[in-house]
Amino acid sequence: MYFAYPARFDPDDGMIAVSFRDLPDTHTAGRDLSEAHAMAVDALATTLWFRLRDGQEIPRASRPRKGEDLVPVEPAVALKVALIAAASGRRGAAARIARGLHVDHKEARRLLDPAHPSGVGRMTSALALFGRTATITVERRTAA
Repeated sequence: MYFAYPARFDPDDGMIAVSFRDLPDTHTAGRDLSEAHAMAVDALATTLWFRLRDGQEIPRASRPRKGEDLVPVEPAVALKVALIAAASGRRGAAARIARGLHVDHKEARRLLDPAHPSGVGRMTSALALFGRTATITVERRTAA
């Protein structure tokens, strides 16, 4: 799974409007490019949380097209989405996490709860139980 979504940053009535092709219900704006980018990161996280909470699909990020800039998902949000996706549809996923991480069942369920913040270390360890690994790439952000 790749967690950076293409977005358009368009001037609009003195603001910079942001829209996501892969998430058509996600829009935001900022007074300048820097604020618009920060707002886009926040809007993206909010949309993904609501989709997880409501049991909706998280679409795969597509490749950017001309005029689009990639907006990354915050690492903690990306890890939570990836863990829930890896565990989705698997019976006993919470029990598997509890056994594998040597934690009680309540803590394992929290790792699978989109509304509950979880530590990066716990989530990467839980991902490993489902045969997944997480990598973080740091890149220079391009101008929109």
